[in-house]
Amino acid sequence: MPETTAAEETVHVFLSYAFADAKTAGEVMNLLRASVSEIEIWTPDSFAKPGKDWSKSIREALRDCDAVVLLLNQQSAKSANVGIELGAAWGLGKRIVAITTEEKTVLPFELQGVQYISLAELRKSPRRLGASLRRALAS
Repeated sequence: MPETTAAEETVHVFLSYAFADAKTAGEVMNLLRASVSEIEIWTPDSFAKPGKDWSKSIREALRDCDAVVLLLNQQSAKSANVGIELGAAWGLGKRIVAITTEEKTVLPFELQGVQYISLAELRKSPRRLGASLRRALAS
C-alpha cells in the first residue's frame, strides 16, 4: 500500500535521468506511484511538446517541485542536461533522492551526503522509495 500523510498532500517530484535511461525511468515512475498515494511526477520528456518553451517549463517544474529523484549511473553522470537539472535543484535547495542503477556507482561530489538507494533494493522492497522520499521531505 502506498505511503500516505495525514493531510494526503500531493507530492510533486521532478524525475531527472539521462535519455538512455528512459525505460528505467518508467519503472521508477511506477514504483513511485505504487509507494506514494498522492504524487505528481514531472519528467523532462513531459515538457517536450511542439511550440512549448522546454527549458522554461523545466525551470518552473524544478522551482515548484517538492523533491528531485535522480537516476544515477554512468550515463547520467555524463549527461549535460542531468548536470544542469541537478545544479538547479541544488541551487534551489531542493531535496534530492538519488537512485543508483548500477552496482558500483560513485556519487559525484555534489551528491556526497545525499540520501540514495539502489534500484535493486527498490525492486525487492518498493515501499522503501516512498519512505525514503518522505524522510527527505521531512528533513
